[in-house]
Amino acid sequence: MRKNYKNAFLHRLLTKRKTVFLNTALAMLSLTAITEKAHAQALIDEDFSGQTLPTGWDTTDVSGSTLNWVFDNPGGRTIGGGFDSDFIIFDSDEFGGSPNSNLEEATIETPAFDVSAATGAILLSFDNSFRDFVLGDSEGNVEVWDGSVWTNVLTITGASDGYPSANSKTIDITSACGGSSSAKVRFRWANGDWDYWWAIDNVLVQEVTCFWPSNVTASVVGDITATINWDAPGVPPTDGYEYYYNTTGTAPTAATPAEGTATDTFAELSGLTANTLYSVWVRSVCSTSDQSDWSAVGTFTTAPATQTPATLPYTEDFTSTGGNWTILNGTQVNEWFIDDVVGNTGNSLYISNNDGASHAY
Repeated sequence: MRKNYKNAFLHRLLTKRKTVFLNTALAMLSLTAITEKAHAQALIDEDFSGQTLPTGWDTTDVSGSTLNWVFDNPGGRTIGGGFDSDFIIFDSDEFGGSPNSNLEEATIETPAFDVSAATGAILLSFDNSFRDFVLGDSEGNVEVWDGSVWTNVLTITGASDGYPSANSKTIDITSACGGSSSAKVRFRWANGDWDYWWAIDNVLVQEVTCFWPSNVTASVVGDITATINWDAPGVPPTDGYEYYYNTTGTAPTAATPAEGTATDTFAELSGLTANTLYSVWVRSVCSTSDQSDWSAVGTFTTAPATQTPATLPYTEDFTSTGGNWTILNGTQVNEWFIDDVVGNTGNSLYISNNDGASHAY
């Protein structure tokens, strides 16, 4: 039965409890249909900059409620994730409910794109934030037009998805497109009536020919060596893989040279620095001219440096500054030092509260 907010008492009660009920909502549901990314040709690439309806796109108020997708973020939502300040949103909460007896339903639709000659897979990806109202029935639907019928490829309902942390969706829509020369994608908000919102950004439709690997991890991690591992994509590359790693966490670009290659789903790294955080990326090589995008990052930390046991009996006179000792001070005022300073003549180990200038505490 449709919610009835016309009763003033129930209206006030549900509005007051909206936040309370949301805090006890179901856990965020992940509906990402495919996690591999690929070397691709973009067919639709829209970031909604300019806060206006992009050329060739179309919006429709299906229900006749006068409520529709908007581009100026009237509710001042801060989405985060891959979202910037320009995105599309159906903000049911900001609208305050349908002005007539109709449930909210509205679509936003891409321009047509031609996949009749495509030889690779057709992937749709977008940044997503669907905030659910636990007393509501709103839906977020993603549908694909094959020139004759719309096919649903994703429905979000019953729980928040991409809220409070926005996420990214990637869906294989090859079958739904049906090889059409006039395929389209639309996002359809439905069954809403003063619920919360569905925000979308960075819509990308692409034909892909080389998929990236996933689940990059590390095993057998030593102080200067590590073994990295990954999962092959559904269609394994014919020419193996390339990998890249660094200690800065800066992701590689398509032009970044690889650090090494592998024919299997693992590689041995050497010459690393002890006790250091490393970031690793892997990409597929399908041919000399066709590589996938780099994978999602994997991280690992090398072990502390291997220590050489001292010969007993062991003595240390600190005549060489520092000797063979490694000092690890915290953030406290009093710290350990080795030097020849006021109050500490002759090199020795001492405590200082002035960055080693004197033996004082």
